[in-house]
Amino acid sequence: GGLELLFQSVRTHNVDVPVKTGEKQLTMEALLFWIRDKLLKERPEMFMKGKSV
Repeated sequence: GGLELLFQSVRTHNVDVPVKTGEKQLTMEALLFWIRDKLLKERPEMFMKGKSV
């Protein structure tokens, strides 16, 4: 599918995502930005636009 193209055909990722300082738990917003910044290999505009997926 389309997401596989953005992540170099890797279907599964096992990750440890840090919680922001001062936060009690990880938010979906923080997770999506972390994915975009750390895992996405190309075309971030196809994954997120602003704060929307």
